[in-house]
Amino acid sequence: KKDYYNAGQVAAEVGNYAKCIYLWTKLQQVKNDDEYGYVNTLPEQVGAQEYYEKLINAKGFAKFWQRYYPNYPLDPRLSYQDSLLVKKINQMFLTDQAVRHNYQESPTKKNDSLYRSCDAVNTKIMDSIIVNRGIISPKQLGYKAGKDFVILFAHLPDSLIKRYMPLMETTLKHKGINTVWYALIKDKWLVYNKKEQLYGTQFHTDTATKKITFFPIWHIEQVDKRRKKMGLGKLQYYAEHYKVLLPENYSH
Repeated sequence: KKDYYNAGQVAAEVGNYAKCIYLWTKLQQVKNDDEYGYVNTLPEQVGAQEYYEKLINAKGFAKFWQRYYPNYPLDPRLSYQDSLLVKKINQMFLTDQAVRHNYQESPTKKNDSLYRSCDAVNTKIMDSIIVNRGIISPKQLGYKAGKDFVILFAHLPDSLIKRYMPLMETTLKHKGINTVWYALIKDKWLVYNKKEQLYGTQFHTDTATKKITFFPIWHIEQVDKRRKKMGLGKLQYYAEHYKVLLPENYSH
């Protein structure tokens, strides 16, 4: 499998897409027969997923695939409709992250308006997806689509978080989402209910100081221990990445 993976990377880089197709087929033949297929946390299966994502994002590959395989989705695991849904989720995620990054870099009224407009559009689409398909997990559409979906879910209005939280909890029980994703949703849920968050994933812009600060964190002296248990890094690094002020009572 590793040989197919490495050879596929080289083939994608040089544009030998016919060889990529052959190697991808071989890679599928040797995948483990577990419930996740090749999308799992095992090193060789993560490698297969990385290879596939590298392949479909290689310059010219989508055009090549459309020319020679117009009746098949780019991902052979998915139906045509599912491949369109994966594309839609990815587009929403990229826009979501872009407007948030712009606002954090420059919290102007214009960027705030773009931020809110993006969320309004994504909310309508996400609501429709959940009504028709439920919570999207890696088991359904692959790891990346599942991860992007959870991040978009966390950015839904509080009212929709409340409505669909039972579905999210059910998905967690069936191991449809990982602990990091769950921590994000759990904190969002707690903040919505005006309670202290557990993992320090939620922050906001203080109306008085105009600075980005964390919502209150329960027993903050133990937050890094809880974060570690869920697979998260220290709060200090999280705050540095998102340019959030650390609480004064946080020690690191």
